[in-house]
Amino acid sequence: MTLFTKRVSNGNDDWHLIGNTFDRTGDNVDWGNFSNQRIDGGFRFVNVTIPQGATIDDAKLTWVSNSDKTGTPIATKIHCVDSDNAVAPTNRDQHNALSRTSAFTAWTTPGWSDGGTYHSADFTSAVKEVIDREGWSSNNALIVLIDDNGTGNNIYRVAKSYNLASGTAALLTINYTVVSTVVQDIIGPGIIPFAR
Repeated sequence: MTLFTKRVSNGNDDWHLIGNTFDRTGDNVDWGNFSNQRIDGGFRFVNVTIPQGATIDDAKLTWVSNSDKTGTPIATKIHCVDSDNAVAPTNRDQHNALSRTSAFTAWTTPGWSDGGTYHSADFTSAVKEVIDREGWSSNNALIVLIDDNGTGNNIYRVAKSYNLASGTAALLTINYTVVSTVVQDIIGPGIIPFAR
């Protein structure tokens, strides 16, 4: 098993959409509901060095909270963008047009305290759907989306963005396995298997 980790590495690669307002320049990335408007968050990770077709053992995101939001849990869905090499949106329409993976993880985000470190639920199936794409290759970019799924009014979470503090921007962690192909070559009287 191989461990891959990567933080958001550009101020344009994390964002949220509150109703019709797209924001990728603020101090926070939020998700949930504010003033009866759903909030969806997005995170793009470049140079994802996972080979096409690798087995994804587990996948999660980690954030640092930028606000005390300890109330009612939030209902969300975690998707990836179904693309060989995902490009970050620059406005509301581009965000809404992102093609989501059919695979997703339903995640109830618990309460957060300011400055605390928090992890998402595992979203292996969504990552696997992207890594299995024929056009995927190592070093391509992957986008993870946190979509609200019917959260009540004024219930949301606030994560530190890259623009606020690059060292505490969203962190992607994936464990994966590459299964080698065993080929049997006949050498003299015996058969010697080796990985290729």
